[in-house]
Amino acid sequence: MLEGDVIMGKHTATNATTDKIPIMAHPPATESDLSLEEFLNINMNNGSKGIKLDFKSNEAFNNSKPILRKFQPSVRIHINASLNYLVCT
Repeated sequence: MLEGDVIMGKHTATNATTDKIPIMAHPPATESDLSLEEFLNINMNNGSKGIKLDFKSNEAFNNSKPILRKFQPSVRIHINASLNYLVCT
């Protein structure tokens, strides 16, 4: 099982706009060269057995839902959050 923290922040590996996206980082960091989608792609292609994602905010979780849905059939993901009312539907 792999574990990673997800926050909303700037993806530094691209020349994209300054829009915040789900990235792999731990607060107080606000920038990362690895997006959530890239993290999932890398691990899906390397045959990892499971991924535990620790969402650090509601915003990070809500903005990650479309990405998680894309990978749902292929990767086993455990969601960890201190937010009691998170629901992934």
